[in-house]
Amino acid sequence: MAANSRLHRFIMVFDREGSNSSLLQPLWEKRIGAITYRKNVKDVWPAQEFLPTKIIMPDGSHSTLKLASRETPLTKKGTFMVKEVRCLTNSNHQTAIISTAHELDLVIIAGRMFSRWCQENFFAYMMQHYDIDGLVQYGTEDIPGTLQVVNPAWRQLDKAVSRTRQQLHRLQATLGAFPAVMDGATIQKHAETLETSQAVQADLDALKIQRKRTAR
Repeated sequence: MAANSRLHRFIMVFDREGSNSSLLQPLWEKRIGAITYRKNVKDVWPAQEFLPTKIIMPDGSHSTLKLASRETPLTKKGTFMVKEVRCLTNSNHQTAIISTAHELDLVIIAGRMFSRWCQENFFAYMMQHYDIDGLVQYGTEDIPGTLQVVNPAWRQLDKAVSRTRQQLHRLQATLGAFPAVMDGATIQKHAETLETSQAVQADLDALKIQRKRTAR
């Protein structure tokens, strides 16, 4: 860091309420970089400066945006410079982002700023539906390094056993509903149902054996 005066320790990403030199400059004096929106943008950059650029979000998703970047003075005297990245939308609106982390390229700056929306939406959802801002206290809890879970192969076999057992019960109920005295057609139907029931019973027995041999 002594050799590179533009290198940051880490980066903070926040909304435009913090986009002023009274915050960004003291942070940078401690080599803490920042990414935020620029307030009160009045100038317009030429459209030809914006180039289609592939953005990779922190979650790995991809997006293509029209981006341009410049070095911009944040103070009237021009003594404090920031890296400004602008995104040109389909409606020709220019969204301005500024960063004190000059070593970052425009792809990283835009990706980090726009991915903040996901975090903001998450907290808004959690506050609305889970009252996360109403928690009495915050804390940590130790969890074991190893947790036992059900073997997916055993679970599939267990579900197959349940389905086959239900099928067998339906067939047995059908057999029990046949009358004691049957004509030729009914005898044939009874025989077919009995044969199917025996086949399902064999399937059930085989599944039980396979499940027993599979670690749970």
